Amino acid sequence: MATRRLFLAARVARPALDGWLPDAAVLVAGDRIEAVVGRTELPSDATTTHEVHDLGAVSLLPGFVETHVHMHFPSSLDYRDIARPEPVERMLIRATANMRRLIVSGATTARDTGSRDEVALAVRSAIRDGIAVGPRLLVAGAPITTTAGHYWFLGAEADTTEEVVKRVRERRRLGVDAVKII
Repeated sequence: MATRRLFLAARVARPALDGWLPDAAVLVAGDRIEAVVGRTELPSDATTTHEVHDLGAVSLLPGFVETHVHMHFPSSLDYRDIARPEPVERMLIRATANMRRLIVSGATTARDTGSRDEVALAVRSAIRDGIAVGPRLLVAGAPITTTAGHYWFLGAEADTTEEVVKRVRERRRLGVDAVKII
């Protein structure tokens, strides 16, 4: 049976996002929201059938979706820094830290639209397995590009139709959520 939880808050965004529901409760079963209601509308047995989390004077709203990130790129003012060689271990550490920052900022889902395969897939797996903290990730891994093309340094160059087909099949075998072709 799925874990049933009850989150109490001073305010919860109404489902239509047209204002706030004061003195509210969010009922959750497993990883799905069942209902958003006022505390007075809770079933009489809610506190005994649910794990209760009283969050106090907070405002709850739906998680944000970040639609375009490159999880392991440095935040440098010099754009060329993203192409400079760097050990994969350092990229993994940066990506993991960035994904933790992202979920803490309110993004519950993120789409990484181009990262080294071994980084994007490892971080997605670590988050799914509960080893690392981060949003639900949809990853493309290394985008397919021409030799020395945009993001060539991520590792999926292809110049002919046959090479592109091979790269797409590699992406599928790796388990990416999307294939990005530049």
